[in-house]
Amino acid sequence: MTVTIRSYYALAASCVVALMLAVPAQADVRFYRINKKGQETESEFVFNADERGCHNFPLSRKVHRVAQVRFEYCEVFTESDCRDDSIVTARWAGKRKKSPDKKQPTTRLSPGAMWVLSEEGNVKIKSWRCQ
Repeated sequence: MTVTIRSYYALAASCVVALMLAVPAQADVRFYRINKKGQETESEFVFNADERGCHNFPLSRKVHRVAQVRFEYCEVFTESDCRDDSIVTARWAGKRKKSPDKKQPTTRLSPGAMWVLSEEGNVKIKSWRCQ
């Protein structure tokens, strides 16, 4: 009986791996803010977060941290339409700083989940661009 159960789990695991390989990985950008209790919460209803290009928020969003995966880089702006004169500089707050872009503050956020926009709290963001 043990062999049958183990075989079942092995088959199930191989099916999950096959499904993961069959589904293409999707790019995504997420925005987090610090609430009144000092807790970090993800911004909801971010449309087009998986698409390249410039995107405006319907209203400005308070953002503390940005996470992005599978884009070459992302940028965030305090003004609509990704105005270059309103680009925000971020700092990598993660443990690994092997890549040069994570050693210094930058406006181009490479893949990762620990891009902090401000040590003091939230920054009002009106647009973002990912490539």
